[in-house]
Amino acid sequence: MDQPKIRLIETLGTAAFDAEYQRAFSGELKLPLTGNHTPALPGTMRWLCEQYYASAVFKALGSSTRKVRCGILDSVCRRAGRYQYAMMERSTSRNYGTRRRPFPERPTPVSKRCGNSSRGLASPNIATPPRTRHAT
Repeated sequence: MDQPKIRLIETLGTAAFDAEYQRAFSGELKLPLTGNHTPALPGTMRWLCEQYYASAVFKALGSSTRKVRCGILDSVCRRAGRYQYAMMERSTSRNYGTRRRPFPERPTPVSKRCGNSSRGLASPNIATPPRTRHAT
């Protein structure tokens, strides 16, 4: 069955639970509406993004492009969504991109961590463990 799951609040084993279960099973009990999203105030960064999401230009993009852009714009809106976009300066919007690494899941390459040459060779001033011989 592809029906959405409904959380039952009453205590399991009670008559109230049985009544709530029967209401949910018969379709009388509906899913609660998620009211987390409040409408954005006009002129804010969040409002501007919502206008862009509703535009024909955005809807004409491919699904993967829309997903990526939504991710980027939503992360900006989490930090600056309540601010008036007309008051933002170009330098302010650039700073939002520098607050996090571009790919946090990727580790920093060894050559960059050690400050080595472009070939990634071990630096002569870094102590390396001695080589051990294994018995054969």
